Amino acid sequence: MRLSVVFVKFGLPDMELDALAQLVRATRARDWTLRVVDNWGNPETLTALWDRVLREEARAGADIAVLLNSDCWVATGWDRAIVQAFDSDPQIAVVGPQSNTGPTTAPAEVRAPRLRENGWPEVVDVDRAGSRCHELFGTQVRDAEVFGHCYAMRLDAFLAHEGLSPELRAGYTLYGSEQSLSRRFRASGLRTVCAMGAYCYHVGEASGRAAAKRGEVDLAAERARGRALYFGTPG
Repeated sequence: MRLSVVFVKFGLPDMELDALAQLVRATRARDWTLRVVDNWGNPETLTALWDRVLREEARAGADIAVLLNSDCWVATGWDRAIVQAFDSDPQIAVVGPQSNTGPTTAPAEVRAPRLRENGWPEVVDVDRAGSRCHELFGTQVRDAEVFGHCYAMRLDAFLAHEGLSPELRAGYTLYGSEQSLSRRFRASGLRTVCAMGAYCYHVGEASGRAAAKRGEVDLAAERARGRALYFGTPG
C-alpha cells in the first residue's frame, strides 16, 4: 500500500520542525510520501483543506492517507503498525495509534515520555513507548474511536463516502470533523480501529491555542462544537 502523510503547519515553526524531524526518522514504510501544508494565515478552513488535500493524494495514487497534527511525535515503526492493521481486515477504514490523549490512551505499562522545558516530549522516550507498545500488543487491533491528531484512512473509503461533510468544510472547525466521517464509515459496516502496536505523543491543542492567541478563533466555542460533533450531532 502507498502511504501519504499529510502534515499541516500552523505558525509554530520550531515545534513543527522538531516533530517533522522525528516523523522522517521514525517512518519505515518502503512506499510513502510526506506532504507538508502551511495553513497559517490561509483563509481555507482546516476541514476544507483536509478534504481537498486528501482528494489530491488519492488522484496521485495514494492508498492510505494519514492526517497528522503538527504537535505530534510518532514512534519509530508507527507506520508499519498502521499499514499492518489495514492489511489485517479489508473492512477497516480508519486506523489510529495508541497515544497519551483521547480514547486510545496507552495503558499504564507504557510509560509516558518525559517532557522538555518547552513541553515537547523527549524523542528517545517516544521511541521507548512505541517499542513497549509493540512488545505488549504486536499487530493487535481493537475497535475504537480515532482522534484526528493521527488519523489514517483508506482513501477509497473516503471517496466512496463523499469525503468530509460540506457543512463542516464551510465553517471554521478545529475539532470533530473526523468523528463525523467515522460515524458514516461505521454506519456502512466499516471499522475504525486502534493499531495497538503503534504510538504517537500528542501535545494537544497547540494550533488551537496559537490561533486563539492571535484572535483568530474562540477556542471555548470550538471545544463545545467539537464535543457536539463527537457525541453525535449530524454532519
